[in-house]
Amino acid sequence: MSTFWKKFLMIVGFLGLFGLLLYSGYASKRARENERDEAVAALDRARKYPILFTDDFNANENNWPVGENADGSLEESRSIQNGVYRWEIVANEPSISWAWIDGEDISDFYLRVEARLDRSVGTWTAYFGPAFRVNPRWMEFYAFGHSEFVERKGGGDEEYFHYSYYRFVRFTDNNPEILRSDYAGSTSSNFPGLPEVRHPPDGMVNIVVVAEGSQFWCFIDGEYVTQVEDDALARGWVGLALMVPNSGEHTIVEFDRIELRAP
Repeated sequence: MSTFWKKFLMIVGFLGLFGLLLYSGYASKRARENERDEAVAALDRARKYPILFTDDFNANENNWPVGENADGSLEESRSIQNGVYRWEIVANEPSISWAWIDGEDISDFYLRVEARLDRSVGTWTAYFGPAFRVNPRWMEFYAFGHSEFVERKGGGDEEYFHYSYYRFVRFTDNNPEILRSDYAGSTSSNFPGLPEVRHPPDGMVNIVVVAEGSQFWCFIDGEYVTQVEDDALARGWVGLALMVPNSGEHTIVEFDRIELRAP
């Protein structure tokens, strides 16, 4: 084969590879866009469900667990005061703690939780958010938790940047299994969501989970961040969860509101 044809075939090969890479990037981007569109459509459907339950934590009308508790893994204190459900944990080892309310056994739902992390104490790596499909008899549930990194960036007392981390956990057989864990600005996420969000120092976080059968779509501060498919737990109650991934951490979270909608 002549030098000309060798060079020609080499150029054709490079162009083909370049085109394949372009197409692969386009297909990946399009897949993420389709996933986001599907999530937003599910959110729109779920927002139309009738309200089944709400609690603003102005009083303990729904018998949330309060008081102090300690075992080998953690020490915790829960109280309802000043319109929030205040949950404090000192973890002696990686721990997950949860609370649920007696209610209807549901499958599909829209579940929204508003909460803030108290940044005046300890570390900020704990995940907090809703628990759902809870079966208290067998101690089974799912939980979607938000965690955060906050950085001061000048421009006044309220110029903070908030990096959204998240974790989706299935708890069965006394064992938490992480089904999805990432941060919202990561390029490895199913859909890159929020690399940076401006929040005041005590900023409230809005966490939403939508469920339809084995499909779950998760949102942080109005932005879609991830989708999980799992059929291990079909129905259950709802509640709240606080997951501490590291030993020796001191965490305080204040839950301000929980809202449940179901068809």
